[in-house]
Amino acid sequence: MKTLITILALVTGMTMNSQDKNQRQMLEDKQEIKELQFKYAQALDKQEWEKLDSVFDKTFTVDFSKWGVPVSEMTIKDFKSFMKKTFSTDGLQTQHTMSNFLIELNGETAQSETPVN
Repeated sequence: MKTLITILALVTGMTMNSQDKNQRQMLEDKQEIKELQFKYAQALDKQEWEKLDSVFDKTFTVDFSKWGVPVSEMTIKDFKSFMKKTFSTDGLQTQHTMSNFLIELNGETAQSETPVN
């Protein structure tokens, strides 16, 4: 209901209080995170490896333990090399889909869990 009120306020030009502004900022932050996840999937599917530079920081933690790859810290350079090696198989075509986004914001940090098929 609060989201609907915020949207109505934006459409009608009503003044929002600080709680409504915070809610709006949270929604915008979550959308930005979703768009980064979409950009990641699109980079893999189109094999546009340079696009990954705009998705990840210079170093980050990678968890592909589901596929037998140990959790590790990687640089963006090493990650792109790993992705190229994994996805640049001749004739390989992929279509990553995402759903059920769970994004938790905590101040300046966020954690997201999104199933990818």
